Amino acid sequence: MRSPRVLGLVALSIACVLASAVYITRNDGSEASPASAAPVGGIGEVQKGAIVFVNRDRERASQYGFTATADLDSPGRRKVESLPCSRIYFQAGRGLCLEAAGAIVKQRVTVLGKKLEPLGDVTLQGVPSRARVSPDGRYGAVTFFVYGHSYATPGSFSTQTTIIDLARRKKVVDVERFHVEKDGKEFDSPDFNFWGVTFARNSDKFYATLASRGTTYLVEGSIGARRARVLRTGVECPSLSPDGKRIAFKKRTGEGSQWRLHVMDVATLRDWPVAEARSVDDQAEWLDDEHVLYGVDNGVWSVPADGTGEPERLLDSADSPAVVRSA
Repeated sequence: MRSPRVLGLVALSIACVLASAVYITRNDGSEASPASAAPVGGIGEVQKGAIVFVNRDRERASQYGFTATADLDSPGRRKVESLPCSRIYFQAGRGLCLEAAGAIVKQRVTVLGKKLEPLGDVTLQGVPSRARVSPDGRYGAVTFFVYGHSYATPGSFSTQTTIIDLARRKKVVDVERFHVEKDGKEFDSPDFNFWGVTFARNSDKFYATLASRGTTYLVEGSIGARRARVLRTGVECPSLSPDGKRIAFKKRTGEGSQWRLHVMDVATLRDWPVAEARSVDDQAEWLDDEHVLYGVDNGVWSVPADGTGEPERLLDSADSPAVVRSA
């Protein structure tokens, strides 16, 4: 398979700084701060029906960029924990916290427990991008940029997507080591990039984006078999619905970094746009089987998955949402 990349310290340091600046700019907004926020700390065991996210309230600078939780029945009141994360995901008593990108080569991925307490670290290289946890809490998946080009053009950057055993806090495998099949034949290229893993219920099965030679593909993979197969083109950052029947994803619409959120039927691979006209550069989350969540304009929004209705703001000054479906 493909050989490991050799990274230049100076080039990557500059890239990390630029990526950090872009990230901060993208999340800057003028929305009103939350109506109520609890003091930092004091989060108990995260329960089913909660939403975990990154606090982006700039009016409370000491809490900006820290992990927060809220009850979906009363999302206006959040509890903020003294745990800084650039991206977070939580499910079934296990979580992943990606630390903010800095001008360094190595970055820490923190494995979290039921109370969002750190259980251990995994060290990876690059700029943190995406994180997901399997529905049973067995595996986590993280994507890092390993050199800092923009991903506005498929294939113009390089990523590393790693599967992590959350119980053992150990790296399992780099997805680039998987054998890939396309149209019944082995598919391989030195420019392969994977990102945006989303897990099925059994945790061994996952979906992800594969980019090669200017084209993005949706792949379905097995961790145990170390294999994946191409399903179709034009899918970025897939997110599987809780019932496993639909995938939300971002679809490129034109020049530059313009994406439109779409939803796809897993059985037929047919897709349609949701009623969100803004460009959404995010890996969507599911509120339930009928509504998609995503971060845009310094807030977390919900929109019906069937293409009807209109976007509704669920959280102000927040991003990286994770809906907890099992404690």
